[in-house]
Amino acid sequence: MADCLSLQLDPRSVGRSELAALYWQAFPNSFTRSVMGSLSRAVALVGAQLDSGQALCAMRGSRLVGLAGLRYGRRSFFSPRLSTSVSTAGILRGALACAVLGMVGHGAKLEEMYVEALAVRPGSRRQAVGTTLLNSAFELARAEGLLAVSLDVVDTNTGAGRLYERLGFVPVSRHRYPLVRPLVGVSATIRMVRLLAP
Repeated sequence: MADCLSLQLDPRSVGRSELAALYWQAFPNSFTRSVMGSLSRAVALVGAQLDSGQALCAMRGSRLVGLAGLRYGRRSFFSPRLSTSVSTAGILRGALACAVLGMVGHGAKLEEMYVEALAVRPGSRRQAVGTTLLNSAFELARAEGLLAVSLDVVDTNTGAGRLYERLGFVPVSRHRYPLVRPLVGVSATIRMVRLLAP
């Protein structure tokens, strides 16, 4: 059935630019405007540096409707590299984007799976896509022998915070970024962790 939701790790039918475009939806629009200058430049920068093998994707038929970008086992869904960022976006924008994006997931532990981004297409929200992706991430983390799943949520995204708490995540720390607020539109992230039962 075309409307059934299926999950795939490293989907072969999804292109890098499609993954990058959906991933970028996890970031505030102000970041796209002030740092990248355009959505197409942002998607190109991400697409050149992502590992689709770390993408847990929710599909409806052949259409990508949601993704969880995962970091575990020393591999990341998105690893910003200065040389690639600069060649894709120019010296100033590339260096700035690399610095800001490099802060995502800072301090995540090796024994944890870190959810770098959780993004759902607007037309598929409020249909349990995010919940399904996170529950699948929990299963994958257990299969990998990991002890917990962690993520960061921006302080202004209270709806996402409530979803994560319903799924068992607990806030453990708050990281403030006052210097980048004018660029990205947020001044703090909250690290949340869900311990996994053995």
